[in-house]
Amino acid sequence: MGTNCYLLWEDETKEGVVIDPADSGVEIAQEIDEKRIRLTGIWATHGHFDHLLGGLDLKLIYNLPLYCHGADLYLLKRQKRTASYFLKRETGVPNFSKIDVDLCKLDSLTLAKEIIEVIPCPGHTPGSVCFYAKKEGWLFSGDAPTADLPKLPRETFVLPGHEKEFWLGRIL
Repeated sequence: MGTNCYLLWEDETKEGVVIDPADSGVEIAQEIDEKRIRLTGIWATHGHFDHLLGGLDLKLIYNLPLYCHGADLYLLKRQKRTASYFLKRETGVPNFSKIDVDLCKLDSLTLAKEIIEVIPCPGHTPGSVCFYAKKEGWLFSGDAPTADLPKLPRETFVLPGHEKEFWLGRIL
């Protein structure tokens, strides 16, 4: 479905997270193992199935918590049916039964020693969020429409849920 998956880690400690594991969890795990990254969690920008196809595999392989906004739990609980509907075939996509860390209660997350802001962007789904690495100037926007993005510096590098990344200043 052309969904982007991001692997974000700190070079020194190799501590990392996977953002929107949109592909085979086994294939993503192979990449993680090759890079010797120590995952601490799965961060979801929102609860649509195409952003979490490999999520449950990774959760089970590495015993990881799922970070997602609680308003999207209903989407996670029905993702198998939703995937089958949109893909027009039965799928092996499993349902999530719960969210381990509810992003509605957090305004930031920590990766290694870096603070990553959690920016609510409801609209695409009730629980859509963006992850903003201010120090690096990166915004993981999921499927939040650019018009819905918060006021950010023009030099922000946007890593969207679909399509290619872009500099925010070139579209404003």
